[in-house]
Amino acid sequence: MKSYCQGRLIVKPNRAEVTRDMDTFSKMDPYIQIKVGGVMQRTKSHEGGGKTPSWPDVFEFQRNTEDVLSFELYDDDPGTDDLIGTGSINLDKICSDKPKHFEEPVKVLHKGKEIPMYSALIPVSYTHLRAHETVLDLVCRLLLEKKKKKKK
Repeated sequence: MKSYCQGRLIVKPNRAEVTRDMDTFSKMDPYIQIKVGGVMQRTKSHEGGGKTPSWPDVFEFQRNTEDVLSFELYDDDPGTDDLIGTGSINLDKICSDKPKHFEEPVKVLHKGKEIPMYSALIPVSYTHLRAHETVLDLVCRLLLEKKKKKKK
């Protein structure tokens, strides 16, 4: 039986490493689209990021019953953008009553196949939202917990 945790996901797509450049005469301008449930958010394009793009973007999602965070890595081109690869993170890995952080390379698939050295680093932080809490209550609880840790 699956257990679903509700809470706040903080997602920061740090960087990606790919072995193949989609552009012939210039460096790629990659971006990532991240989806949790029906909500999708996109980084800015890393102009000239080539095979090792990075992004400063940070996104927040509300997790209700979603199992997976999925992402698509694209090369921003005039007209149609090229799909570089796709990947996903199982959110059950980070589901917990306590704030938790997940940070490890995620495999990127190209046309459904695993390609060596295609990976993305997408740290995800999760904070459990208790049944009676609103987002404002959550912020207050986390601040109090942080204060308690400093006193120890």
